[in-house]
Amino acid sequence: MSRTLALRLISPSTTAAPAIGPSLVMRNTSRTSARPSAFSRVIGAGDTDPFLGRLLAELRLQQDRPEQALQTLLPMIRQGPGVVFDQGLLALAGQASLRLGDSASAISYFRRGSEQYPDDERFRLGEISARLASGDAATARTMLEGMRASSSNPLAVD
Repeated sequence: MSRTLALRLISPSTTAAPAIGPSLVMRNTSRTSARPSAFSRVIGAGDTDPFLGRLLAELRLQQDRPEQALQTLLPMIRQGPGVVFDQGLLALAGQASLRLGDSASAISYFRRGSEQYPDDERFRLGEISARLASGDAATARTMLEGMRASSSNPLAVD
């Protein structure tokens, strides 16, 4: 696919679903290292659309660029849940913080996610991982035991 065609697919005049254009750009850019910069140019600097930002942050995490992933995520997270808010943004910010070795920030993102989305267990599991990374194995164990006790299927958290 040519770059021109890819850019036309995601132009505002396209009738295709918004997810189609960016995903085609991502899948059809031949060099992996070029994908985030090409995608950044396509979505525009300072764009705070949760869907597009999430795609870019995921790509940056896959390329082991957690600092850049957080730079993408933080403006969207600051908008808060009152705006169209994707809970995956908090999960990605927690993962990026863990990769940077910032367990305290990771715990904060995962805890915030647990409070806002109590049915999404990835936040509790993320916080457990962050607590283990910070050396707080006792709290991580207590949290895991709490998840087991409250789960209808204790094997799901083993």
